[in-house]
Amino acid sequence: MKIVIACLVASLFAAACANDAAAPVPPTPPSSPIAVTATAPVEPVGARPLPGPAEELLYLRADESVWLYDTLTGEQSQIMPSGLCERWPRPEWNHDGSRIAVSCGQTVEGDTALFIFDAAGTQLARIEGSSLYSWLNTPKLLLGREDSVDAQDVSHLTLTIHRVDASEAEVVRVFPEITAVSPAPDGVSLAYYRAPGAPCAPACQTGLVIHNIADATERAYGDFVPYQWLPGGESIIVQNRRCE
Repeated sequence: MKIVIACLVASLFAAACANDAAAPVPPTPPSSPIAVTATAPVEPVGARPLPGPAEELLYLRADESVWLYDTLTGEQSQIMPSGLCERWPRPEWNHDGSRIAVSCGQTVEGDTALFIFDAAGTQLARIEGSSLYSWLNTPKLLLGREDSVDAQDVSHLTLTIHRVDASEAEVVRVFPEITAVSPAPDGVSLAYYRAPGAPCAPACQTGLVIHNIADATERAYGDFVPYQWLPGGESIIVQNRRCE
């Protein structure tokens, strides 16, 4: 492990997070913009991330139902009916366009739920008490978030890795009391920060922690906050907390 530190930022070469011999993997390019005709939905969310031109667009209707719009044929198909999500649905594709996650009720005061669908609109799972933080760059893995407020009005964030298979969302790992979460672009590692005074310490790692998603191993690197991964996922820019 080699760490180069400056006062404002530090460059961390996370060789322990990925195979040193592996070639860097470039990040997935964003989908091309889509020209939407007058028959398209009024609240587009995002194009399906497929190789080549995107053809399907996720969108919301005023009744908070979730639909797919085919930009080539104009056909519209329903993914989530109105009323299944009580408030504020937020749909999002995974990285290969095979799964759709819809978060419902994203306030710390209210209940939350996370629905998972396949690309055809079949419901695969419902995760109570969670909303979507982000899909990982692996087709069936996502980060779910659980927000809470304690008696002192302090907010707490817990993230959970879920594996979404054919008919269930299995909990793979739980990360309590963390902030500044940053998944690596290669899908191998997850960087996050946990304050030294977190309730789970000293049993849990604190400071900058690099988590290997495949084997669940972790390593802490001191009082740094992850800022941004570099292409390939072997290096990350971090902020030095001592310079604040």
